[in-house]
Amino acid sequence: MSGLKIILVSQKGGVGKSTLAANLAAWFCLEKGEKTGLLDFDPHGSSSSWVSGARPIGLTAVHNPIDESGARRWLLSARTALRRMTESHEVVIADLTWTPQVDAEFLLNFDLVLVPSGVSEIELAATVAFIERYRWVFAPSDPQAMAPGLVVCPSRIKEEHVSDHALTSVAFPVPFALSPPVFDDAAVRNLYRKDYIVAQHGSMREHFVRFAQGVQAAANLLLQQRAMKPPAFSAPKKIATYNGVLQRYLAERAEAGETSHSLASGPRSLKLVPPVQNPPSKSVSEPLSAKPGLIAKFLNSLERPSGSGR
Repeated sequence: MSGLKIILVSQKGGVGKSTLAANLAAWFCLEKGEKTGLLDFDPHGSSSSWVSGARPIGLTAVHNPIDESGARRWLLSARTALRRMTESHEVVIADLTWTPQVDAEFLLNFDLVLVPSGVSEIELAATVAFIERYRWVFAPSDPQAMAPGLVVCPSRIKEEHVSDHALTSVAFPVPFALSPPVFDDAAVRNLYRKDYIVAQHGSMREHFVRFAQGVQAAANLLLQQRAMKPPAFSAPKKIATYNGVLQRYLAERAEAGETSHSLASGPRSLKLVPPVQNPPSKSVSEPLSAKPGLIAKFLNSLERPSGSGR
């Protein structure tokens, strides 16, 4: 397998995300013989610290924490880091804790999105809410879009919860794969910055290998489906470059009359604003600044309630 990009995402700590990221990267490196890189976007750098402190196995780890200056600047930086690592590695595993600075568009750059989750009612509710909020990533309205596969990973659970854990009955808003569970084992924590689960023996290794094989099976299935259904457009998606509220307003006005990019199957409160494109020549017969009252309309629109018309 080559060119595989996997990202592990969680909204909070304590679900074993960084442990899974570091050890999944080690599994691809040691067991599958793939040239593997770990891209750690977490501010704490737990997964990259694990790799840098553990015995060398040929696994590359880069810590690229989130830029707090803004979502768009971070998106550009993250995409650059991902592209560079992808150019020199067969498998890339990314570790990301979700924050307001993260742009959800970044998930579209990956083949699989792994969401570790506990099985308590509170943890499951948070997982479902996260997936519901960004369902447009996993179930786009365009059937030709290359959506990443979603894998929900039961993490740090007790063995007695396997047969009746709540993930088997939760109604998720989009199709997903359920990985084999990862058990809560204190011995795993003792390996931090020393070694990897896959290099151990016994049930700890057996359970993790089963999890990793499940992830690989999901990746194989997704890549097979993509090979059977090539995308209609291969050009990379442009990034919107709004520098302020006024520019966004002007962009929306320029796009008036065109097909809306609203989420047909998603929450009505969410809307994708299309990137700024070069408008057709007939729509720019005169400069925007020359249109009388445009600034006044913009200012008035800010004063009116959001539900009122223009």
